[in-house]
Amino acid sequence: MAMVFSLNGRYYSGHSEDKGDEVQAIYVISTTPRAGKTGTCAAIILRARERGLAAGYMKPIGTLPIRVGDVVVDEDCHRMQSLLGVEGEPRHVSPLMLTPQFVHAHLARPRTNCPEVVAGAFEACSEGRDLVVVEGLSYLHQGRWLGLSAARVAKLIDARVLLIAEFDGESALDDILAARDGLRDRLVGVILNRVDASRLPLVNDSVITFLADGGVRVLGAVPEDEGLRGVTVEEVATRLQGRVVSGGDELAATIGSFMVGAMGQRKALSFFKAKGDKAVITGGDREDIQLAALDTETVALLLTGNQKPTKRVIAKATKKKVPIVTVDMDTMSTVERVEALVTRARIHDERRVNRMRRLLSDSVDLDALLDGLER
Repeated sequence: MAMVFSLNGRYYSGHSEDKGDEVQAIYVISTTPRAGKTGTCAAIILRARERGLAAGYMKPIGTLPIRVGDVVVDEDCHRMQSLLGVEGEPRHVSPLMLTPQFVHAHLARPRTNCPEVVAGAFEACSEGRDLVVVEGLSYLHQGRWLGLSAARVAKLIDARVLLIAEFDGESALDDILAARDGLRDRLVGVILNRVDASRLPLVNDSVITFLADGGVRVLGAVPEDEGLRGVTVEEVATRLQGRVVSGGDELAATIGSFMVGAMGQRKALSFFKAKGDKAVITGGDREDIQLAALDTETVALLLTGNQKPTKRVIAKATKKKVPIVTVDMDTMSTVERVEALVTRARIHDERRVNRMRRLLSDSVDLDALLDGLER
């Protein structure tokens, strides 16, 4: 039976949970936040397209609201549409946006029939598609307060489920087996992601076999890759609302780590030598620290206090092709913002998408995954 209802002034046609078999759906969830869901979705879509499939994307519950023009959209969805050319109206690609206003309204008066919203949006995203890759949340139980746990969404859109598990030790096995028990035959496979090099032998020799004996198919183990965790100088400058005072042609450089310079010049030099591919955060008035950083392998200088560097520093940075960014914050505030940025580094640029795709192609049998959707 069809139903019509509104969400923030938008109207959808809801349907029952029995869906036709004209389109395949894969629901990508994880056992932890930032486990690699978005990058995995991108890689699956690109591989499906190579196989001649019309592949789409949606994220039923938008957790990263940003404003694009006059519309509030999910950041992951916006980037996926931009990078991969995924078509679809924002209200369909991410029908439920967890803005503060939506959360407060739903808690105060939960009248919205969220499962039907998702069903209607999925129907719209399925038009003309052979496959829809659906990005879920970080835990099996997340979304229950909306009536949209992982198992519920999978049943709602008749999807097979791919679980991304960041393998950090034996505790990950508990999460995987709990997902097996909750999802049952909808679980098409597991990808063990960000496996430390020291654990790869254990994973390949024992863990995969252990899980297989327990009825869980491991599609591959992806090694840890620091390049995916890094951010570019341009990303940092944009998020900090910084001003690039030199080195504007070098903003695509990847920052591997951040170091704070707040000591004397002699100590600074030995301190900075410990790491390469770094960005140094220091006060705009600390010429001695800035010069010491430039004597080592430094990717960028982030100068706090909205103070311009001296001509001497600019000249040396220009010679070494090191961009300088000034920010209108003190050093501690800058460090806090940078830490938040690194923690939430996402697959939002072509470089990361291509890198994630290569990693998955080398470590995961994506064809077996796509073949496994046929039941």
